[in-house]
Amino acid sequence: MDIPGISSASMSLLTRNVGSDIGTALLKKALDNEEETNNNMMKLLEQAANPDLGAHVNTVA
Repeated sequence: MDIPGISSASMSLLTRNVGSDIGTALLKKALDNEEETNNNMMKLLEQAANPDLGAHVNTVA
């Protein structure tokens, strides 16, 4: 058995898994932030909505 080769392969696999886990965690955080931003935007749009806006047009002016 080639102990240094096994050790190197094991370390490479571990490094790859850690990198993948970090990438997944960052993506999840980005998606959570995007969802929060969208929710805040929807709240602002609901507050700003005026159902009477544009219902009356002043044609005399």
